[in-house]
Amino acid sequence: MIAAAFLLLLGADPPPTAKPIDNRQFFEAKFTDVGPGRVDWTNCVLHATANADAASGAFGDAPVVEQQARTRLGPAILQTAQEVRISAETKAGDVIARGEAPGRLLDQELSSWQATETRYHASGRIEIDGQLDLLAWLKPVLDTLAAAPVPQGQPHSNTTGVVVDARKLPLQPSIAPLLRAPSAEVLYGVNLMNPVVARKRTPVLYVTDPADPRSVKRAGDDPIFVRATAVSDRVDIVLDPQDAIRLRTTLRDPWIAAEGHVVIVVDP
Repeated sequence: MIAAAFLLLLGADPPPTAKPIDNRQFFEAKFTDVGPGRVDWTNCVLHATANADAASGAFGDAPVVEQQARTRLGPAILQTAQEVRISAETKAGDVIARGEAPGRLLDQELSSWQATETRYHASGRIEIDGQLDLLAWLKPVLDTLAAAPVPQGQPHSNTTGVVVDARKLPLQPSIAPLLRAPSAEVLYGVNLMNPVVARKRTPVLYVTDPADPRSVKRAGDDPIFVRATAVSDRVDIVLDPQDAIRLRTTLRDPWIAAEGHVVIVVDP
């Protein structure tokens, strides 16, 4: 502090302050192919790519070719978005097809995608990447599915969240999976979240490493760790019998479910 103040008095710039390292870059996000695109389930972002080839291969055609690629990108994002699975029974396209208020909002907001990178190849081919923020896009749906009131009083325990180890299972990520007991009893789902919270985060966070800082941020410093033993309907998670009892007991404190402090660890 004294040295920096002295430098300021002399008119010199103070030494730069070291920026904190973003450790998230060292942890692999969970990606899966969805339709013609891909979904980053950890960051809840849809990615798609479109390309077009110049008829002559000349760079003079670049503006025309780029517009052609951009025109193709919109439908690629649309098709991918419609294939995003919300639950075991429902894809985003199913919600749109129903024609109800949430689906109409999804249809309107599909235009909110953004082009993120354009690549020009020597052959004249041009590729354009685009992305769609899935959480922002799916807010109308999550808002209707989340139904828990704001819990009253303070949390009943020191437990801050739930981390589910679902590695080595054939799990297909979805926006709102269910955590089940071996009896098929639903222990956790989006309906246990508060709607205000569901507008800010998805019901679960998928990570490929429990040490990922995003996992710690979501589940807190003192979560319970439970083990998944099976998958139901491709997307729902069945817990070990004893861990199901532990989770049921933990969720008697409604704060954890209402605020969506649930992390699922999956294979990369």
